Amino acid sequence: MPPGGPSSYRWLAGCKSEVVILGFFAAMAIGGPWFAGHLEYVGGTKNSHGDGFLVLMAVYGLLLLAGAGFTVHAIIQLILPPYTCRHILLRLAFVTAPALILVGGFIANFRIGAPSSPFLRGFERWVVREVDIDAIQQWLATEGRKYAGQSVRSRDELPDFLVRFKPAYIRFRDLPAGTGLCVEFEWGGPPGHWALIVGPPDMPMPEGDPPDLGPSEVEIRHPIRPGVYIRDRG
Repeated sequence: MPPGGPSSYRWLAGCKSEVVILGFFAAMAIGGPWFAGHLEYVGGTKNSHGDGFLVLMAVYGLLLLAGAGFTVHAIIQLILPPYTCRHILLRLAFVTAPALILVGGFIANFRIGAPSSPFLRGFERWVVREVDIDAIQQWLATEGRKYAGQSVRSRDELPDFLVRFKPAYIRFRDLPAGTGLCVEFEWGGPPGHWALIVGPPDMPMPEGDPPDLGPSEVEIRHPIRPGVYIRDRG
């Protein structure tokens, strides 16, 4: 704004760069986690965690560094003249803006929308495309009974529809009160692993935290169809 402009706009003189920086900061705070979530979703469609988590950590690391630098700059400018009310209010707004943008971006990306993780939404597509659920459920009700309570590493003895998608672990569990058998296919490892659980059509998806969940772990579950659900733990 030229010096001769309206006086109501003069107090913004010299702050255009800060406004532009905050605009980019806001775009990163909202768009960065969204992009990481998209990578997680794509990884799920390929049965791989992919790079979404690493991208998310990198985005938030950059945001924290940029927010801290901008806040320090705003505080320095706050203690310098001119000491007008408008100048002080504007600089106070700049001091608090990074924290508010970070919180707003987090809420927009992780508290609004589908309750399951982007990875599980992609993994569901992979399961529907690659796994013969009907064949597994029928096998569990017949020949699979002899594997109750076992963890199988040798895949030679199992039918092709149980092993062709190469799970890292296959576990068979008896359901309570003799209601049937379920099989758990698991992939991954530290810092996170994911699984497909298939049981009889009347098997409910469990609620609450499992007893083997670590103190710093979180487990997210997502149903696919009756007796079938997926989970992501890390």
